[in-house]
Amino acid sequence: MVNLTGLCRFVALFLLLALTLGGCGSGSGTTSSNRTTKAKTSVKTSGLVQPGFLVGALEVVISIPYGVTVELDPVTNEPSRNVVTLVGTAAPSMTMNALTYVAATPAAKGSLKIIYLNAAGFAPADSISVQLDIATGFFPTAGDFSLTKFEIVTMTADGSTVNSPAPVQNPAFTVEVI
Repeated sequence: MVNLTGLCRFVALFLLLALTLGGCGSGSGTTSSNRTTKAKTSVKTSGLVQPGFLVGALEVVISIPYGVTVELDPVTNEPSRNVVTLVGTAAPSMTMNALTYVAATPAAKGSLKIIYLNAAGFAPADSISVQLDIATGFFPTAGDFSLTKFEIVTMTADGSTVNSPAPVQNPAFTVEVI
């Protein structure tokens, strides 16, 4: 017959030892509380417009769970410009973006609002990639992230017609926790 009290004490002692040794570093000066993992989201522009039109601008709001943050510029304390990256064929010199970040709390999700413009329009193969930081001790899943707003402005390839912002139903949004 198994002695449950003794087994529980052994398991508690083992966990305490594992936690104590797990906090030991390599002496490089990096503490475990400063390390983060990453989450990468992707919003694709393919399939968002009818033939003959391009996406000229998009506004996206990503809902972010507690423990997930964005890199902040040390001078402005605003989201760093490298948080959002254009992936595809659009000329980066023709693009402009604005980012607004609200940190999550234990009681409420945070958000990252992205407004991305491209004077020449986004090609169907283009997407934006968003780099997020996950604090040590937090383990969000892809389902913890969502889009709370996704609107696009469409335009003709020559820019002669620009349509009003319109919401997109079921946009291509992916999350990868790295």
